[in-house]
This record gives sequence, structure tokens and C-alpha cells, in this order.
Amino acid sequence: MRRAFTLIEMIIVLTVGSVLTGIAVSLLVVLLRAERSGSEHVENSTVIGCLADQFRRDVHAATKPPEINGHGIVRFASGGPVVQYTIDGRDVRREKIMADKSVGRREEYRLPKDWTAAVETDATTKPAIVRLTVGPQDAALRSAHEIRVEAVLGRDGRFAVLTAEEK
Repeated sequence: MRRAFTLIEMIIVLTVGSVLTGIAVSLLVVLLRAERSGSEHVENSTVIGCLADQFRRDVHAATKPPEINGHGIVRFASGGPVVQYTIDGRDVRREKIMADKSVGRREEYRLPKDWTAAVETDATTKPAIVRLTVGPQDAALRSAHEIRVEAVLGRDGRFAVLTAEEK
């Protein structure tokens, strides 16, 4: 007599196999989501870090306080080309404008989703401090996740052209 599997045994084996496959697929989805989240975090950190470094260099090279208008445009004058930051929602564009009004170099920084940037000057201090604030638009999250980049205006004297009264 040949031994065969019963229908119940087959159903149990298929059920156990299905459960194990479901667990494996769920784990794979969780790992892929964590990897995507981690890579987005690294990308966002890199973008904000590059923006912060460039902003500090521009403020340190500036000879006059920045011109800030209400439409998200900030201009730094350094005796040479003018550097202009345009803040439009989560996009921050940096342009180096040459003496003939042409754009010498353009860089774009894309902030994380639902984040924004703002520039303000504290002229009460000597020398003036310029602050770039990057953070979530949601006021409840802003205080916990806000990033502030502060730089002293005209700190890097190599690029500054001193006036007669400053000498």
C-alpha cells in the first residue's frame, strides 16, 4: 500500500507556506521603506548642509547688509559680483550676477517637503549678523526641527573692499 497525503495535511502545509511568504514580503516592504526614508534623510541633510556652507561664505564675503525684499529675494554685495538668493516655497535659488547683469553661476537647493526658508538681519550687533532659518511650514513642528545658520557680515576681509572711514 502506498502512503499518500491527506487533504488536511496539504491545506496545513499550504497555509504555513502562505503565512511565511506573507511575513517575508511584509519584512521586505518595511526594509525598503526604511531604506528610502534613510536615503531621503541623507539627501535632505546634504542639501541643507551645502546651502548653509554657501550662505555663510556669501555673508562673510559681503561688504554691506543684504537687501531683503518681501518677495523672497535677498541680495549680497561684495565689491564684485552680486549674489542673489530667491526663496520660492521649498526652492532656494542662488545666482551670482556679474557687473553686466548676466548670471555667472546658478545653484538650486530643494528643501524637504513642506519646509521653507527665510533670511533676516540683526543689525543691532556690530558687525551685523545675518540668519538663514530653514524649517517646516507647520508651526507645531517648526520649533523642534528648525535649523538656523548664522553668519557675521563681512567676516572674510579677503573679498571686502574697505571704505575710507573703515580703514
